[in-house]
Amino acid sequence: MLENAVIGYFDGEKYLKEKIEEPAELVSLQGNIGKSGNEYIFHVHAGLACKDHVLRGGHLFEGKVKIVNEIVIYILNDIKIKRVRKRKLNGDEIRKIAFCYQI
Repeated sequence: MLENAVIGYFDGEKYLKEKIEEPAELVSLQGNIGKSGNEYIFHVHAGLACKDHVLRGGHLFEGKVKIVNEIVIYILNDIKIKRVRKRKLNGDEIRKIAFCYQI
């Protein structure tokens, strides 16, 4: 469980953040941890189930472990993540695209 979790939705310009103060079950967690120079960059999505059994999710910005979380992290040494800014995809300009490739 997490409490005081802050999740966000990216509207194309900025993140719209919401704080979920009540304890919520962490039912899904996925994303990646990258490194740029000496800085680690976390990009994490979470699904949180509240006491009314409604699932809420988005980018996870913060949260405090309430009971216990069992999290498995795979280290993918042969995978690189690269971000390309201002690129066209299917004719539409996008701000960022993340993709993985194997070396």
